[in-house]
This record gives sequence, structure tokens and C-alpha cells, in this order.
Amino acid sequence: MKQGWIKAAWLVVAAVGVAGCSRGNPAFDDVVVASDGATTRPTTGASDDDAGSQTSDDGPGSATTPETGDPTLPTATTAVDTDPPPVTSDTGQPEPFLLDACCVPGVGPGCPDPKVEACTCALDPYCCNVQWDGVCASRAVAECNLACPGNCCATSDEAGCLDEAVANQVCATMPSCCDDGWSAACAAEAASSGHCTSSASCCNADAADTPYCDDPAVVVCTCTVDPYCCEVDWDLACVQTAVSDCKLVGCPVTPGPCCSTSVNPGCNDPKVENMVCLGDPSCCANAWDEQCLGAAIGAGACSSNQDCCAASGTPGCNQTGVMSCVCVDLADTYCCSSAWDAVCVAEAEGDCALSCN
Repeated sequence: MKQGWIKAAWLVVAAVGVAGCSRGNPAFDDVVVASDGATTRPTTGASDDDAGSQTSDDGPGSATTPETGDPTLPTATTAVDTDPPPVTSDTGQPEPFLLDACCVPGVGPGCPDPKVEACTCALDPYCCNVQWDGVCASRAVAECNLACPGNCCATSDEAGCLDEAVANQVCATMPSCCDDGWSAACAAEAASSGHCTSSASCCNADAADTPYCDDPAVVVCTCTVDPYCCEVDWDLACVQTAVSDCKLVGCPVTPGPCCSTSVNPGCNDPKVENMVCLGDPSCCANAWDEQCLGAAIGAGACSSNQDCCAASGTPGCNQTGVMSCVCVDLADTYCCSSAWDAVCVAEAEGDCALSCN
């Protein structure tokens, strides 16, 4: 819960440029919107008046029969005046998937959708004055009804995914992925093609701050639960999710911090571990869960001399009751294992009866 807007901004990935506030996107200038809402590109070539004017009297494209002069019925070789299919290009192939430029960071201010742009920039003028960045895209989704696809390595109800190249590669063989929604099969196809994996073991938190791990099935499952794992970093939380929710097995058991929770049993301080496990053996047999953390806090293992009303770069504060409320009841273990920051103080004041007046 520490990432806030930073982590939310990473739910979108820079894939295409964005037009300025007062300019449209040239990629959409030729799109025609019909009265029923369907979109097509305008046709080019000969007009209706020119159709059939080049046919011979007895050729396959003749407009009348030689014997009677009656109009011929349309055949496979007869020109027929019909609108082109709305989802095909001039080559007869399916239209490529085009990502809405409002969904991703751009190189300049604004985005091509006037309503989304106006709504977002009213909330954050930076988006129209300086640059349409990841925070702008995230706020557009969260507060301005912008519908965007998700990460290519995770499932989504929206069609396509945030990487146009990956989406088009997958949809070339699985068109429904760009028509109906990005299913588990679509994500698995993206992962199996090497777009969502790395050489790092799924059991190891990546110290290099890079996403993904080496098992495509685990990646798809984990990133559907927590897209951060495919956007920013395969961290300890991703490993824990993979083990608890995505059937990742065979990982070495590595105790976590005593002042946090872990899917693994025990903690990294033998004295605290022994003290807690004497009272609750499951903490050393199954997992170091919220009850184990609460016991460690209650025993004073996570306390510090830091005033609970002051933000600090060190974990914990000087009131075990407040720490237990924030780190156990509110499940913000960051405050007890990493830093008692301003968010921890706000949570303590708002939900844990801490008075800082």
C-alpha cells in the first residue's frame, strides 16, 4: 500500500505518443463514425458512376446479358456496391489493434479524447500544461471513466493489452483477444512468446527492480492479482502471491522480517522467533502471519524511541498498541518493517486513536 499514485501510474506503460491539448491524433483523422456508433475508414478508388464502365460486352464483368440486355445477377466476378467491413483494412486483413493514447504516458501535454482530457486536466492541470504522464493516465482511468486495457501478462475484461505490438501478435492468431477481452489464454500466449518472462527465478525477489520471472504460468497468475509484478518489480510480495495464490512450489524457505508478515514460517531474528513460537508454534511451522507479527510487536521486538506522531525513516514507534493497530489491524506492515512514514502517522491518527495535538 506504499506505492499509492506511483504504483498506480505503472499500471500503464508508455507505448505511443500523445497529441497536444488542442490537437487531435492524426491516427484517427480518417475514422468515420456511423450513426449506429460503428467506426470505419473511408473507402478510396472509383466512384459509383465509374463502376462497370470499363467492362466489355461479353466479359465476366458485363453489366447485361448479351441475349436479353437484362441486368445480370451479382456473381463472384461482378462488381457490387457495398460498404467495406468495418473491422477490416484495405488489405482485407483485420484492423490492427490501436491503443488509446490517453491510456499511456505521452511526450507532450493532453490526450486525443477531449472529454477525458478536460476531466483529467481539471483534476491535475499539469496534464495539459506540461505533460500527459503516467499519473494523468491513471487518474483518467480512476476518475474520468477512461477504459483502458491491462498488462499483456494479466487477464482483463478490456480487449487488447497495453503493448500494441504484443496485442497485435497475439490477436493475429487469437482475434477474440482484441475483440472480446484479454482472457487467461491471451495472457498465456503473450507469456509463452517470451514477452512476460525473465531469467530470474519466481522464488526470488528481484534485487534489480525488474518485472516478471521465469515461469509464464506463474507470471500470468501473479500479475492478474498484482500487476505491479509485471510493471515494475518482481518483489517479495510477488513471490508471496505466487506461492499462496498461484501454486508456486519448490521455493527455499527463507524467513522474513519479524516485524512483517510472510508466507514462510519463522522470522529472521532467532531470539524473537523463539519467543513468539513458544507461545504460538504455528508461527514456526506454517507461516509468520498477522498473529505472529502481533506477538512480536507485543513483546517489544518492533518498537523504537520514535514518536508515533512524527514521520521517520526508521520502522516502528514508541507505542506498541498504536503499532499493533497500524501494522496488524490495518495490515500496513511497512510501518513496522521499513519506515514509520507520514502515511503511518495518518493511519494511526485516523484509525488507531492516536492524538497528536
